[in-house]
Amino acid sequence: MNTLLFGTPEVDTLFRPVDIEDVEDISRCFARYPSPSCDYSLTGLIMWRDYYDYHIAIIDDTLFIRGLDPITGLLIYYMPSGPIPPDLIMRIIRDDAGNNEAAIVDYRSDWLDPALEADIPASAIRMPHWDDYCYDIRQFTHFEGRKMEKKRNHLNFFRNHFPEAEIRPITAGDFADICIFAQSFGKMHEESPQFRYENEHCIVMLPLLGRNNLFGITVRIGGELIGFAYGEVIGDMFFAHVEKGNIEYRGIYQMLSSAMAREAALRGARYANREDDAGDESLRLSKESYHPAMMVRKFLLPL
Repeated sequence: MNTLLFGTPEVDTLFRPVDIEDVEDISRCFARYPSPSCDYSLTGLIMWRDYYDYHIAIIDDTLFIRGLDPITGLLIYYMPSGPIPPDLIMRIIRDDAGNNEAAIVDYRSDWLDPALEADIPASAIRMPHWDDYCYDIRQFTHFEGRKMEKKRNHLNFFRNHFPEAEIRPITAGDFADICIFAQSFGKMHEESPQFRYENEHCIVMLPLLGRNNLFGITVRIGGELIGFAYGEVIGDMFFAHVEKGNIEYRGIYQMLSSAMAREAALRGARYANREDDAGDESLRLSKESYHPAMMVRKFLLPL
């Protein structure tokens, strides 16, 4: 860990590629300064490290994250939380960016609140396809209420028609089946570079399950894997990172999300962040159908 005790370190010694060995240090920073944004989660950083070329620097307990937008080639820095003063944070970021085109990714928990909009600079560029959908965790534990009736019906269908389904925590003995399932899952769904990357790299986090409030489940019928999911709890937020199910079994996704939400609630989660819609219309409609309680609205601040 770098320190500013003897002055600002040389910038070229600060940032390094994200590595599995950084898991404990990263988790400690996120736990100390929890955020509702999925960008500040262990899985968000580790699993997507190659797609966004993530680099990190930890200075005086402040975690700096730098990425590269693969579409625009823009250097992106996530506004860090920590004890370092904002003016020094900006100096470190600007020194690292040099002459490269760069921007800071920032967010507000609810864009519709005028009090939150007031301090957003006029130069801010909205990034709606990066916005996170967040929900009251109770919306997923049992899908209670009239608004969730259709979801509840799917969940009850699964429970009534597949009573033999076994839901268990993911263990090392499941890894091989999960890898095969993910491969077949990718062949059955529409491909995009982002989807293809997520599907290929979701297995990266499997060895880390059970650490730092990162957990997952499998659903099997007669020994056959028909779905799996995993996520993590940071502060009072549950981040639902991966859910994959065989849609031949109606209600599999409601079963996965409900079981994960119940476990997350036991770990202290009050809200569920189900991440962004990546600009996909069908995904947006799906996430909206669960009636988010809060949006994490994201924007860029050019340096």
